[in-house]
Amino acid sequence: MANITRTDVLEYLEKANMLEISELIKEIEQKFDVRRLAIVHRSGVVEVGQASVVIVAAAPHRGPAFDACRYAIEELKARAPIWKAEHFSSGSVWLGEPAREGPLGHEGPVQEG
Repeated sequence: MANITRTDVLEYLEKANMLEISELIKEIEQKFDVRRLAIVHRSGVVEVGQASVVIVAAAPHRGPAFDACRYAIEELKARAPIWKAEHFSSGSVWLGEPAREGPLGHEGPVQEG
């Protein structure tokens, strides 16, 4: 496969994405004893090597904070309705799958609404 030259136009259903992130934050704060959690996902052009997601966790101990961040990125990728175009020297392709509605076992797409 050719090297990616840039990732373009990360797109998402804004209402559905914000709701999903909000629910995910509540879930993580309870599950990992995290006092505060923030998740920010960029949209638009993201050059190779630039961050597209920032996750910050505040907890009394670093173990739960790191666990919360790890869980957050995996669940965000699985649940949030986000699509991207990856550009190569030979062309481009859109990536994205229907998002899960919740933790594993609650499969299904998120609906805009």
